[in-house]
Amino acid sequence: MSPFANCPVFQDYDGPDPPGKDFDKACEFIKNLFLNKNQSAGERAIYLHVTCATDKDNIKDVFQDTKDIIMRSCLRKLQMI
Repeated sequence: MSPFANCPVFQDYDGPDPPGKDFDKACEFIKNLFLNKNQSAGERAIYLHVTCATDKDNIKDVFQDTKDIIMRSCLRKLQMI
């Protein structure tokens, strides 16, 4: 039995069991879980990065998006966007 079978988060997942058998479908499912939680989609952006613990280059994208979030927040406070 898959360890995901009793996980409440994966109750609505309709892909293969376990979710790791179809990496892209599992990533899409998890991405949508986060996006569906965003109650301020017009005001708050969610930046998603699929990565693994050994992907050192991915941190560049994370830092770039972090800078973007901070910049947008500052511009919003100054009523420039």
